[in-house]
Amino acid sequence: MQSFRMSNLLLVILLPSLCVSLTFAQAPDQSTENLVALAAKKERAFSRHRTYVLAVSFSPDGKRVASAGGDRVKVTNLESGKEILKLKNSRHMTFRSVAFSPDGQWLVGGQSYLKGQKTRRQGDRMITTFFHYGETLVWDAQTGAVQTTLNFHDYPAWQVAFSPDSRWLAIATGPVAEGRDCEKDLCEGVGEVFIIETKTWQLVSRLKGNPLPMRTLAFSPDSRLLAGSSRMIEGTGRLQNEEAYEIFIWDVATGALKTSLPGHSRAITALAFSADGQLLASASRDRSLKVWDMKTSRQLRTASEYMISYDELESMADKSGKKKPKDMLPSISWLSGIVFTKDGEQIVGCGGDGIIRIYDTDSGKINRIVKPRDWPITSWDQPWDSSAIAFAFMYRRPPFYGLLNSIALSPDGTTLATGGADGKIRLMSLE
Repeated sequence: MQSFRMSNLLLVILLPSLCVSLTFAQAPDQSTENLVALAAKKERAFSRHRTYVLAVSFSPDGKRVASAGGDRVKVTNLESGKEILKLKNSRHMTFRSVAFSPDGQWLVGGQSYLKGQKTRRQGDRMITTFFHYGETLVWDAQTGAVQTTLNFHDYPAWQVAFSPDSRWLAIATGPVAEGRDCEKDLCEGVGEVFIIETKTWQLVSRLKGNPLPMRTLAFSPDSRLLAGSSRMIEGTGRLQNEEAYEIFIWDVATGALKTSLPGHSRAITALAFSADGQLLASASRDRSLKVWDMKTSRQLRTASEYMISYDELESMADKSGKKKPKDMLPSISWLSGIVFTKDGEQIVGCGGDGIIRIYDTDSGKINRIVKPRDWPITSWDQPWDSSAIAFAFMYRRPPFYGLLNSIALSPDGTTLATGGADGKIRLMSLE
């Protein structure tokens, strides 16, 4: 038996995302012709990257979008449609995340790189340890000039997030195994979040999670709380207990863990606070969307209306004229990104089957569906990169790139941005 252990720096194989032209669809038994035409007119697409886009972020004035893809972070002016900044990586790393500061001063990109791996035998098991390094770049949001480089013992930066008051920058990293040489010895680290004070760019606190790398972050609207969760790709090994799937809630000022929220049965993929801070939404590979009351830390509801049947999939494919055999339909079906609408009445989620779903917050029912014109998509025509090769090696099959991996909502709440494996960012109106 072969298993995969986290160490100083852990391999997390990221499935490239695929974003394609989007059209509105109602529930399958309703007519969609008018909505399809409306959506097509309100969509804009920009070719920006030579590989998949893992993250998108709106500027606070809503006039620009930053996208992270491969070895570049790029900024697009949405009024002119022109690329205005092209920001390079460092030390051959891949950008995993990007974020504008809410005050508009800074743009931050988190990056990582697979340094190597080592396999050892432990009893009847072969354990493979993967080593990553990484750092975070901080640029002037207007000029693109590098302000500073944040490097903490070469730990990877899986996700970056600014607090709404722009005072703090959170960097999801790990697993951290300080004082141990994990290239020589088997060791287990701890997923952490580094809290950076943006006036000085100094590390002020380290928030600890569990042995998995911290991968998902969300600040409360008042900047007082930080929600985080850890995750690794299915098949590379995971903790065999419920603690692997809990949500951590920290007090940002003190660094104290206020509470943890169990409930998901598989890895958590996305977190989002409502604008009033009263609700927290979480998505998971258990194919559920959960809503939590932040005053009581209680789970209010679970929206499991995410998976749809093969018959329904085929019915929707028939309407687009692109019917696919059942064995060619998307197999990866969980929400990988979520955002609340500005009024908090709906939650927008993008998922592994290439479909965006809009949920009613109170009932958990789906209000609308946004799907590609050529959906379902089951192929990819981009050159293979290291993540694709690693995925194929791990699962003994070609990678599936139907995954919508990144989503962002404009500050005025009217526009969604998504990024995909074709290197494009796409904007879609919610009005």
